[in-house]
Amino acid sequence: MGESRSTSKDEVNDKTTTHFEPTPKDKLPVASVTTRLILIMVCKKLLRNPNFYSSLFALTWSLVSFRWHVKMPAMMANSIKIFSDTGLGMAMFSLGMMLVKGTPYVQHNKAYKAHSYPP
Repeated sequence: MGESRSTSKDEVNDKTTTHFEPTPKDKLPVASVTTRLILIMVCKKLLRNPNFYSSLFALTWSLVSFRWHVKMPAMMANSIKIFSDTGLGMAMFSLGMMLVKGTPYVQHNKAYKAHSYPP
């Protein structure tokens, strides 16, 4: 008689299954390290953005003027008024042009465009 082989599922799984043991370089960094790296990256990007400085200047000016009742010079107040009035008009004009043309401002690749916008 021949040899009888026992091939139960457990024996097959034990032989073919390999368990992955992560090495130190495969492990993810601690959450606090990841958070710190993200915050550093955000701070670097903020420091390169002029809108950040203008917001910081506006906040500082509002705090100083509220605390010591300093009035904004008329020339500066009128300049800000002109910018705000023209900004609203330009935004409305560009929104209307975009709606009339039916094309997006940001150009995407052809595959994205084909699925997103009508021809």
